[in-house]
Amino acid sequence: MKARFVFALLSIMSFILPITVLSQEYPLLIKTETKANNSVDFFYTKTDPGNYLVSITLNSLSNCYTTAQQFINANGYSGKLLTLTPDKADQGIGYGYKYTIIRGIFKPKIDTNFVYILPFRKGSSVYVAELGYLKSAFFGASTPSDWKSYRFSTEKEDTVLAARKGIVVDIVDKYESEMGYAFTSKRNVITIEHPDGTIVYYNGLKKGNILVKIGQTVYPGSRLGVNSQYNKDSKFDIDFTIVYLKSKDLENANEAKFETEKGYYGFVTPKFYVHDKGVVNLKSTQQAYIVSSTPDLINRELTKKELKQASLKK
Repeated sequence: MKARFVFALLSIMSFILPITVLSQEYPLLIKTETKANNSVDFFYTKTDPGNYLVSITLNSLSNCYTTAQQFINANGYSGKLLTLTPDKADQGIGYGYKYTIIRGIFKPKIDTNFVYILPFRKGSSVYVAELGYLKSAFFGASTPSDWKSYRFSTEKEDTVLAARKGIVVDIVDKYESEMGYAFTSKRNVITIEHPDGTIVYYNGLKKGNILVKIGQTVYPGSRLGVNSQYNKDSKFDIDFTIVYLKSKDLENANEAKFETEKGYYGFVTPKFYVHDKGVVNLKSTQQAYIVSSTPDLINRELTKKELKQASLKK
């Protein structure tokens, strides 16, 4: 049997192009196991603990009545996806399958009132710019109605902190800063999945200065890395975008063209807590926002065990 492998990767600003990848590079692999009672279990192993939507299409199916296409959520590093049960228990099941995956929980219950902290040290001055949609400017595509992405800048190189609790699910740490480019896709990125199923991308980190590992749980204020400079006369930046999986129409993902592919992700406009302003929706401004937080914001999603550990560290 031959499986078709498609994985949607995020490139901030050039959003979102699913690509075909070789099986040895694929972040989720499936194996099947036929049991003594002729049922067939589908198991998966993954390279990170984050959530993926798995679409399995069954074909050439015999001695088993079930839905031809099934959508299943997979999280953690391994687990079971589904079981095929034979109609006639004394006979085996004939089957073939292909599968497609995409990162995220399909239509998660997003906490729209959640308040984030700016991802820098308390008291820091941070400049904010709302980013435009690259494909609209260069490829004539329509800007998504919910599009939102920020660039956070500091006058000097500074440590980037987590704006919310989450699990690190992907890291790119291989690119040097390329001076003189208004935009380049060759940027280092940390991808974090939040407890409500949203996914945040910290894009533009300095090579060799990423301070977390895949699978690590981070908390508000945890050190992630260092921001970078792409123009000697400019500030030091990171781009910050929060998304969620809104579509599971993956059948034609591999044939999608860059200019026209379906948007699989929706965008979140986060609320932030800043000094002297309280909870705000950030806007592009020439004046800096001052980073601030409260104990309630820091501790909001921590478990009792995590709160106890944090208290012992003080």
